[in-house]
Amino acid sequence: MKLNPCRTIQWLLRLLLALTALGSIPLLAEPVVWNGSTDGDWNNGDNWDGGTPPGDADLAIFYATGAGNLSPSLSADSTVDGLEFNANATDPVTITLDATHPLRLDGGAPVDILVATGSQVIDGAGGVSGDPPEMIIFGGDQVWQIAENATLTINARLNPAPWPNNNTVHRKQGQGKLVLGGYNGGTGGWNFTGYGGLFRIEQGVLELTDSAACGNSNNPYTVLAGATMKWTESHASYVCRAGLLRLNGDGVNGGGALLIDRPGEATNFHDGSSSLSLDTDAAIGVTAGSTLVISQNITGTGLGSSLDKVGAGELILASADNTYGGYGSNERTRVSEGTLTLEAGAELRLRLLDSGSGHCITGAGTLNLDGLLRLSDSSVTDSEGLWHLVNVDTLDVTWGGSFGLAFLNDTEPFIDEGGGIYTRNEWRFNQATGNLTRGDQTLDGAIFSDRFEPDDSPPSGCL
Repeated sequence: MKLNPCRTIQWLLRLLLALTALGSIPLLAEPVVWNGSTDGDWNNGDNWDGGTPPGDADLAIFYATGAGNLSPSLSADSTVDGLEFNANATDPVTITLDATHPLRLDGGAPVDILVATGSQVIDGAGGVSGDPPEMIIFGGDQVWQIAENATLTINARLNPAPWPNNNTVHRKQGQGKLVLGGYNGGTGGWNFTGYGGLFRIEQGVLELTDSAACGNSNNPYTVLAGATMKWTESHASYVCRAGLLRLNGDGVNGGGALLIDRPGEATNFHDGSSSLSLDTDAAIGVTAGSTLVISQNITGTGLGSSLDKVGAGELILASADNTYGGYGSNERTRVSEGTLTLEAGAELRLRLLDSGSGHCITGAGTLNLDGLLRLSDSSVTDSEGLWHLVNVDTLDVTWGGSFGLAFLNDTEPFIDEGGGIYTRNEWRFNQATGNLTRGDQTLDGAIFSDRFEPDDSPPSGCL
């Protein structure tokens, strides 16, 4: 293929700078640079340096310097090894796919899509709702790198080829933002539920703006530490339904590994067959005016994980079995900001250990407890002790009419004695202090404080 040497050298220098910013330099396919000299037809060779559109061994390159017609459309099916955007913010590129001419990424490049700068768009002619046939078809595993302060928005339908090629791995890298706004569900929808299939958000933000952007309802996603999965779509009742969702860390700028930023209540964001898992300590963010209801079990791994609720909105735990705090010794359910609600009929497991340690609920936000605290005491050998389960000194706590406590595998709950006191055999919980005690039931108040740590301050645990 004949290339313009000056343009090629210029492109290589730009790409080297961009990849240096991203922190990786992949091996390159043959670069073919868009010049847009004739019109906006992707398949017109006159619009590309060298006189031929890019093929399946080529990397299609877009940058604004000297190029025209930065809104190309496909007039025929096209396959490329990868895409690279280096158009600046004032000259963005918008690639439009039509109903019969998809764009296929062959899946052979170390980086399949690279956005070095600017806000770039891949649109579907049918818009972002319904079931448009236009799509970006994957030929294999995908790596998409979006540089810091850059954005790629894909409003076209995504799908593997041949369908259902459901073992593909998708990796979002770079500190920038990838926005998926296409309808990827329905018959023949985006499916990577097979063995090894996964979408890994390794850096930056993956933002979903359509209620079916995540594809098949059982598609697995993993958010690594420092990255964020953000939901901003405006469906009346639910956001995109992921399958197994694994969260790590507190997200970009501490805003949450999972971040809900949409008006109203999202009730079915997670209704796949698997649970939401906290692989490590993780934060869930809900912005002001937003509410997130999680109806599936939130699990933990290894020795357990802590959950931090951030953002001014409300997170509602609606599952009958939230077990993420039932494994280790130092987990916290922390309400750093906004509101956390354990609704009636829902449960939260708290593991108890000797010396007053174990899982507890703390923070500086608002806590509504209307569900059941399910206590795991299998590791407790102390015959007397105090556990500060709820830090009422720092939290704004409301105790609902359905609040209760019960031990794991116990058929009977604690007895509501009235006045915020709940008892079960030698165990006693006091809503006024948030303390659970074990031992002589008469040892309470001042007498109890003489024998153990003061009843109005936490032991070496819930801070």
